[in-house]
Amino acid sequence: MALGVSVLKRFRYNWGMGGGFGYKDMLIEITGEASYVTNGSAITAAQLGVNSILALVPKKVYPLVARQYIWDRGTGKLVGQKLDATGAEVVAATNCSADKIVARVYAR
Repeated sequence: MALGVSVLKRFRYNWGMGGGFGYKDMLIEITGEASYVTNGSAITAAQLGVNSILALVPKKVYPLVARQYIWDRGTGKLVGQKLDATGAEVVAATNCSADKIVARVYAR
């Protein structure tokens, strides 16, 4: 099952603050999967209504769990990591459906 993605807020800046030029800045909420997939799951530009994702910065996971998420720009996937000394990837088929990840996205 794919990640659930919803846009919480689209930020608008005037030209003097670096806005425009086709760049977009938004805050999104990602809902984890019922069965985590090894190497993560893709978040596509189409899901966010943009042409391309330049950067996706996961901020917080709630409820508080022993996981964190990183976005692999090379593959366009959100990857779960254990919050322990190893920092290893979350085991495949782990139920992450209760995870809500708030992230900042910079796109075109």
